[in-house]
Amino acid sequence: MFNEGGEGQKGAGGMRFVRGLGVAGMLGVLVAGAACQKTPAPDSASSGAPAGVVAPGSGSAASSSASGAVSRYAPASSGYGTSGSLSPEPPGLPLADAAPLPDQDDPTIPADLPHVRRLFPKESNRLTFAIFGDRYWGDSTGWTIFDRAVDEVNRLRPAFVVDVGDHIDGMWWSPERTPAEWQETLEHAGRARMPWFLTPGNHDISGRDMYDYWRQKLGRTYYSFDRQGCHFLVLNTEEGDGCGKTGFTTAQVEWAKRDLAALDKPRHIFVFMHEPFFLADGYGEGTWAEIEAALKGQPYTVFAGHYHRLEKSVRDGHAYYLVGPCGAGFYGEPGRANGVFQQFMLVTVDGADVSLVVIEPGYVHGEEIIPLSRYPGMSGVVTPP
Repeated sequence: MFNEGGEGQKGAGGMRFVRGLGVAGMLGVLVAGAACQKTPAPDSASSGAPAGVVAPGSGSAASSSASGAVSRYAPASSGYGTSGSLSPEPPGLPLADAAPLPDQDDPTIPADLPHVRRLFPKESNRLTFAIFGDRYWGDSTGWTIFDRAVDEVNRLRPAFVVDVGDHIDGMWWSPERTPAEWQETLEHAGRARMPWFLTPGNHDISGRDMYDYWRQKLGRTYYSFDRQGCHFLVLNTEEGDGCGKTGFTTAQVEWAKRDLAALDKPRHIFVFMHEPFFLADGYGEGTWAEIEAALKGQPYTVFAGHYHRLEKSVRDGHAYYLVGPCGAGFYGEPGRANGVFQQFMLVTVDGADVSLVVIEPGYVHGEEIIPLSRYPGMSGVVTPP
């Protein structure tokens, strides 16, 4: 199921296991040395956008057509807000499907049953998983929001969760706090009723002590696994110089290329990283461009965090997402129009189709929200016959 270099092995349930860097655990996050070096946010004085991505005010969308990229990429604000509260107002967004669809006759539904004529989903071919964004930085309300999101994921029952990094406050100048911070994080995430996979963020492995802790206590720093014909590739953007600086090493890039080359017609490939190297390639020996070239010709989608806001780019027909925070504070002006709000994602793969929804914690309710009946004989207590 979990791949990190080496040759493939078959595990239970048809999952693919691969031997590799060989540390215990199934989680994938990194902790490394020296000082933390973030991918710099674009300078507000210039567009800062990568090639083929249009920054506001820098030109028309036509200027991006050569690379096939479309984005509303904007520089992150230098301001930093608190993590905020659960959003009370309704979304007020346009409907996704405004027009009715043509009738579809399902042979398993009798024609004389009154129903909107649609096909039953192929349940055995459907896979749903959740994605969480940054938990840190933030104030004391962060865990309240995160815990609510975990409760809601438990109600929605995806197969698993992938978290794109910055699970702890961390930072290299206070490594003595690392064990307690991870204990706290894993206690909160441990309330989930499904596997919860971790991606390394710059707060998680910004020093050698933190990197060593990750390897010894959590496991691999980059890895892959398979589920229902889909392939999941989790990368470590904090591996520059092998000691916690931003970037890939050549070893990780070469491993990822081998991992992708070994696939046999996957339904879809999902790539996860903390810092969005697809916006501006990271530092280090290896580059994201090499991994992206290895993905060519395959169906794939990429997710990252780090900027604490929701955003989508499209390049050559493939979607690249920034996942907003779930408990962390904000960069920029809060608001749905800016993609700056508390959130998590739910992704569904149905056949070859991939769809996702963005959920704000506080909007998914269980049966406990339903008031008990106040009608006589219907007090909510079952009356014996």
